[in-house]
Parts: sequence; C-alpha cells; structure tokens
Amino acid sequence: MSSLAPLGSTSVPITSLRDRQHFPTASTIPHEDDVDEDFYALAPGVNSYRPTKHWAYLGEITSMSTFLRLRLETRDAEGHTLPVAFHLEAGEGGFGFNLRMCNPVTPSDLNPERAEEDGAIFRKGYTLVLLYPELHSFMDGTTGFRVEEKESFNVIPYSLDELLTANDTIIEQKLPDFKPVCDNCAKPLEKEKRCAKCRVSIYCDKRCQAAHWKSAKSGAGGHRQKCDIFREVKWFTDKDWDNYTFRKGLRFIR
Repeated sequence: MSSLAPLGSTSVPITSLRDRQHFPTASTIPHEDDVDEDFYALAPGVNSYRPTKHWAYLGEITSMSTFLRLRLETRDAEGHTLPVAFHLEAGEGGFGFNLRMCNPVTPSDLNPERAEEDGAIFRKGYTLVLLYPELHSFMDGTTGFRVEEKESFNVIPYSLDELLTANDTIIEQKLPDFKPVCDNCAKPLEKEKRCAKCRVSIYCDKRCQAAHWKSAKSGAGGHRQKCDIFREVKWFTDKDWDNYTFRKGLRFIR
C-alpha cells in the first residue's frame, strides 16, 4: 500500500503523529463489529481479513475511576472524548485491579488523581496510547475502547499537546527544505551537533548545548524536559507504519 505521508529528504515517507492514516481519531477508528477496508484487507488463500498497516490511538487522560475496573476518559487530537475500560486478566488490571486504592471503595477511588499497575502510571494529563484499537459498544450505551492485553497499551507522562509540539519539531527536520539553526543562539549552521540522547536538538558547540540544557532549571523552556519528550515521540516517528507483517505487530514491553 502506498503511503499518503509526505516524503522526507531521503524520499522515505515521514511518520507524523498528525497523520490520521496511522493515528486516527474517534471519527475514523474502525469498530470491532465492522470490517473497515481502510485498515483491513482480505488475505489471499486464507479467507480472513488482516491489518494492512500499523495504527494507534493517542488520547490525553481527562478523568479516571477505579471501581472494580480501571476506566478512563480520554480526549483525542480533535477534541473528541472516548472512554477506555480495562478488562485484563486477574492481576493484570482486571477484576480487582491492583491499584492500591481499590479496597475498600471510597469517594477518592471513583475519581483518583493517580493509579499504577504493571509498570504503567495513569494520571490526569498523561497520554494513553492504544495499538491497533477498535471501537467497542458498551452496555451503558457509550462507545469507546475495551483493553484486554497489557502489551497493547502504554501511558506517556506528558500531555497530548506536548507530544504533538515535539512531533512537529521532529517532522520539520525531516523535510527537504529544512535549514538547521542552533537551538540555543539561533545561529544558522552548516555543520550541526545534535543532542546524543534525543538526536533532535541542534547546537553550535558544547557551550550552547550546556546553556540550553541548564535553561530548563530556570523555567526558560530548555532542553532537559524536552529531551525526554522527543525520545518518547521518536518511538513513533522512527518506525515504518505503512508496512504490516502478519503476527509481527507492534507491542509495548514493560
């Protein structure tokens, strides 16, 4: 399948978190009761539908409840609200979700500020990621996501807006007409030096890099926090989301 993504300076399709082909919002995510040919195709010789690409849902956590099961409310990039209910096996977040706050049930359990399970920390303002999600119709009449596998989700400790802003910086650098400047002093550069951790921020020399890193401590929006955000986003942007191999999909390992 040919990619609809723009081409970078190396003629390789660019993966952007703003690409609705791979990071759909509520309006375009397939429903589990339907076969959406934007996501699936009939596999030759086996008479079954299989994914044709990778996709993921990104939603910022706006509220949580932990009565019997963890349930989130999330907001996607277009402002839609979608509930997410966790139905994992016992001990993995299912009935009796091990959240330290579930028994006995108190008012704070119905709207906690923070929950933790299996290495994932849930907090309002963090971003939930679901791999290969399909919409599910709940018995209460709402439509959202039912999570049944722990390898299919992750929580990133930054807001969706922070991730999209970092994404735009990464994508800009991949475009053919990108002209690098120092992120600290804004000097145009012919030969750039990049942060060894994120490989995104660009500097004239080590002095500018050190100054830019330290500026975060004074609240000037320096690189200390942005470095972590860039690395989270590059998990997505450095992958080929166009080509899916059967039974070799993406998974989160914790």
